[in-house]
Amino acid sequence: MPIDIYAPTDNDALSAQELALYHLLMDYRAANGLPAIPLSASLTLTAGRHAVDTYQNIWLEGVTLPDGANLHSWSDAYYYADHSAAEVMWNAPSRLGTSYPSNGYEITAAGFASIEAALAGWQSSPGHDAVILNEGIWEDNDWSAIGVGIEYHTSGGPYGGRIYHVWFGTSADPAGGPEIFGTDGSDSMTGTAAGDTIRALDGADTVIGGEGDDFLFGGDSADDPRDVIYGGAGADSIDGGYGNDELRGDAGNDTITGGFGADTVIGGTGDDALTGQAWSDAIFGGDGDDFINGGFGHDRVNGGAGADRFFHLGANGHGSDWIQDYSAAEGDRLVYGGGAAVADDFLVQRATTPGAGAAGVQEIFITHIPSGDLLWALVDGDAQASITVTAGGTSFDLLG
Repeated sequence: MPIDIYAPTDNDALSAQELALYHLLMDYRAANGLPAIPLSASLTLTAGRHAVDTYQNIWLEGVTLPDGANLHSWSDAYYYADHSAAEVMWNAPSRLGTSYPSNGYEITAAGFASIEAALAGWQSSPGHDAVILNEGIWEDNDWSAIGVGIEYHTSGGPYGGRIYHVWFGTSADPAGGPEIFGTDGSDSMTGTAAGDTIRALDGADTVIGGEGDDFLFGGDSADDPRDVIYGGAGADSIDGGYGNDELRGDAGNDTITGGFGADTVIGGTGDDALTGQAWSDAIFGGDGDDFINGGFGHDRVNGGAGADRFFHLGANGHGSDWIQDYSAAEGDRLVYGGGAAVADDFLVQRATTPGAGAAGVQEIFITHIPSGDLLWALVDGDAQASITVTAGGTSFDLLG
């Protein structure tokens, strides 16, 4: 059944396989002393729809191209080997309704069994290799945008059902980069130097944001077992979604949400905002002045260096959080989110918990008297000279 290439398709975003081909191309350029080309949402849409059009509307529909037409052809616009209809390629991004302001230029390959084989095919073809490496007639073209589209099928068909389209452009894309999607299997994806949006989907995935301010998402259903996500440099936003995830912000002021599962959340360097959300999480702030919200469940929290804030919603389901390194000397404080309160609303109790902290130093347990909820347990809390609580914009010392 023909596909309307002028309407949104599933290929408008970048897949994990397409991202991997992008990195192969950029590694090849880097080996030849050339910079990486920023991914383009508009050219990725163009490449993706061309791949769909080639496979669905030409190959599966049994269309016979006119004499001289080649793989750069579209089902409604033919491109000829003598370049007599070059505008079919050049104008494709605007013809598809993207905001890309310049001409598009394409290299294509068909039938190769892998992305590595497709790249090798281009490398062995002087004309294609020149486009990738800005050589020959392409020497004066400064590629500022790139898009990748792949249709890869194992059921056969023309060229084995495999088509690879890569588009280049000399202007930056005002639409920015494309969204990147994993599969329902176990993917390994690394972002770019730009600010990427990566959605890993289900499966045991590994995602590395790299440089830039990234938005990184794990699985979105109960079929997602566990993801490992690294933010890398930049102010990243990470959401583990379902599963028992390991989420690391690394460098930068990151915002991390564990999601639905027993997660390990690690802020890294920077002033991070960390939320465990559901279930029992282990949260480590790392360096910087962090805001830590254990979320619902009994969480283990370590603020690390810096003046950290440990938040409790003040609701019963929020659970009791064990704070492993509360330090008055570093400026740590407890933040009560249940509204206005005063010091007399909290009961401070001491007890020794075997194996919790230093021998001979008691833990401090803090209960909200009106609700009867145990909010925080401070490991070795009895060694602190003060314990500051902020509630409703007012701060007070529970030991004062």
